Amino acid sequence: MSNSIILKILLGLFKHILVIDFEFKQPLGNSPMLVCMVVKDIVTQTTKKFWLVGKNKIKFPYPIDESLFVGHYLIAEVNCMLQLQLKKPKNLFDTWVENKKLYNGKIKTGYGLVDCLSRYGIEYPLDKEKWRDVVLGKKADRDKMFLPAYSAADQEGILDYCSTDVTTNEQLFYKQLDHIERFKNIKTKADAMKAITQALFSGRALAVCAQIETNGIPIDEELYFDIEKHFDSLKTATINEANKKYDLYVDGVLKKEKFAKFLKRLKLHNRWPKTPTGKYKEDQKTFDRFRNFVPEIDDLKGLTFIIGARKLNGYAVGVDNRSRAALKMYGQTTGRTNVSTAISPYGAPRYMRTIMHPDANKILVSADYKSQEPFIQAYMSDDKTMKAALATRDVYLATAKLVKAVPEHATDESHPTERQIYKTSFLAINYGQEARGLAIKLGTPFYEAATIHKSIVDAYPTYHAWSEKWILKGMQRGYFKTMYGWNRHLTFKEKVNPRSLKNWPIQSHGSEMIRHAMIAADDAGFEISMCVHDALVVHMDKKGSDKKIKLLVKLMGDASEKIINFRIPVDVKII
Repeated sequence: MSNSIILKILLGLFKHILVIDFEFKQPLGNSPMLVCMVVKDIVTQTTKKFWLVGKNKIKFPYPIDESLFVGHYLIAEVNCMLQLQLKKPKNLFDTWVENKKLYNGKIKTGYGLVDCLSRYGIEYPLDKEKWRDVVLGKKADRDKMFLPAYSAADQEGILDYCSTDVTTNEQLFYKQLDHIERFKNIKTKADAMKAITQALFSGRALAVCAQIETNGIPIDEELYFDIEKHFDSLKTATINEANKKYDLYVDGVLKKEKFAKFLKRLKLHNRWPKTPTGKYKEDQKTFDRFRNFVPEIDDLKGLTFIIGARKLNGYAVGVDNRSRAALKMYGQTTGRTNVSTAISPYGAPRYMRTIMHPDANKILVSADYKSQEPFIQAYMSDDKTMKAALATRDVYLATAKLVKAVPEHATDESHPTERQIYKTSFLAINYGQEARGLAIKLGTPFYEAATIHKSIVDAYPTYHAWSEKWILKGMQRGYFKTMYGWNRHLTFKEKVNPRSLKNWPIQSHGSEMIRHAMIAADDAGFEISMCVHDALVVHMDKKGSDKKIKLLVKLMGDASEKIINFRIPVDVKII
């Protein structure tokens, strides 16, 4: 056992410290099907094992509220606890996310249990792949809603395998506590309490992610299955529509020579990026560069999403007709979610979200921070000019007015193109976009982009000076950090894009903000169906929804106040 200050404090705070692991099977879009659970209390050094096949409820052997739960990627364990109708734990120490804090930026992969054990010189004694195959069964049956027929020998071996995950995870926990103390130079109880608070906050956020994944997104199942059934016909109709408008496809394939003529008609052929072989790029990221300024590109992007798909994307529907996708919180360098676009409606074109549909007598509410990133930029840097622009409730149009690009009486309706130009430019420049890159993004000549670039930088000198200083401080220290302990390390082996560094404090504190918001909303009893960067999608009763929406907005405002000492406005839409 570790002699760390952190562990001594944890032993005083919690009656039990439980290292927990489940084995389960989880077909796409569904909740986990449970196989077994092993729990070890490191205070008493006692271990309890449970075979769970066929069970949907058990009596947990320890008081949940008085225990600290330790595990590796605890989203899975909390998901399993919810399937057993157990109370969701609020005190969690996740060795996976703590390992990401210690190595984020140093390595891109290698955060699985065996990799993390190896990093600390801990041997994993079993063949993990072999036992995972025993748990999941034949590969052809992995997405089917039944478990393999386990023999008595299989049951014994699976329980031993699950126990091995627990005992090795316990060793990792001790090693990690020592590493955290060295990294944070913890010498006092106050230092240790700060590290504990940050770890518990991260663990609590992952528990809420498990709840969101368990909740799932309610859908119009009749519409979903109808579209899925007729998807090939839908693709054909979409190709016909694209050809009627733009003449691009032959036998269902986008022809490069037709695409080149299409770009020439739009006068984009000299600015559109090309592949190393000289062909015009056709990926969604390239479409995104131009879609805000060229309606035809925006339209074609949505059409190609359908045409290029082998099946209906954007949903992974379970047997209960709820769509589920792993949020992958902390999956990005900034700590944001990294949900798969193939199985999330928020990765699909907006019109595909019509499949989302509340249950009877309920509504789906989307609540998102308005201009979250500009508010974070303004209030973290204390740029009073930017704060004043944000106070107008349209920072992008205010910026255009500030630099005399539009008259003072301009509105979104009277100058929509100029507003879009300054929205794109404001966001890009504040994240370090240079004039040449801005010219490509805007699709304008370099001299025009350079003029816009200089005018915006000159308009907000305080923010840009703060941003440069923040980057320099992080580079001197060797890592960047948020106020809640999420880190991004630098290494001499890595070629760093300066724009990603300028982007990092804004995006990462935005992710800390939404974590605060989702924890508060979950504590208040809201059924959260999705977390999307700076927004929460909540499923609630129609009756009394006015008061609930006001509470949700308040909670999100409270969360922003914790991060930047200001309540960011929240936009609410009924889906």
